Amino acid sequence: MTFMFSAFDQSCTTQSSFGEVVQFWRGDGESILPSQDWLSRATSVRYRYDLVLDRLLDSWADIPMIVFEDPRAKVLIWSKHEEESDTPRAADEMIRVLRAFFEFARRHALIGRNPDRKSTRLNSSHTDISRMP
Repeated sequence: MTFMFSAFDQSCTTQSSFGEVVQFWRGDGESILPSQDWLSRATSVRYRYDLVLDRLLDSWADIPMIVFEDPRAKVLIWSKHEEESDTPRAADEMIRVLRAFFEFARRHALIGRNPDRKSTRLNSSHTDISRMP
């Protein structure tokens, strides 16, 4: 299927994996430059996001992004959340990172919806560090 814009062709024909989209978001340090969305975040936020993404890449790197289109993908996300439930702040941080990641992927037409858009936190007293000035 050919679309009017080449960006549509690319996003609709490639089956990107979770790991590839992470590289597209934060860069790989060599040939892929970080996205503007990634660079717009404070250095301390990027550092914390890197820690979470590296842990997720250990088990999710090869999962196709199309898997997250399925409403049942929340089970995959919440199983990871439960693994970290002994440390509520770390679990909530993971949810915040995934929400930002999936929103980036949605805005770049790599997925159709953000599967983690309405997730709740375990530790309600913790502020969202990505929203801090």
